[in-house]
Amino acid sequence: PLGAQRVSQPANARTRRSCPQRITTRIRLNRTGLHTFSYINRSTGRRVAMLPGTTINGAAAMRQRSAAMITNRRAGRTLRIVACVRARALPPRYADLRLRVIHRGADGTRTRALVTRAGRLV
Repeated sequence: PLGAQRVSQPANARTRRSCPQRITTRIRLNRTGLHTFSYINRSTGRRVAMLPGTTINGAAAMRQRSAAMITNRRAGRTLRIVACVRARALPPRYADLRLRVIHRGADGTRTRALVTRAGRLV
């Protein structure tokens, strides 16, 4: 369900100042409801806080929090998450980065999944 995560530095100098590093991830959501996305440094277990400017399919994905959130209304939808992060918050090897997805269903149940950069559940 998850494409390879790509870490890049924005080309535009103005964007680079406000968004030092970007993580681009594609993910397909098979459930409807609220989803919260956060990146985890595997070696430390700490969350990599996302900066303002993080988008999902081009729309702002932050609701005054440090994690991207979206309410998905259609199963099977593919999203492109572009997360702005501080370069020093990232692990030295990007392979140590995991995407944590928390799904909250309409009935209040929560499901948590951790996905590697290669797209595998862990």
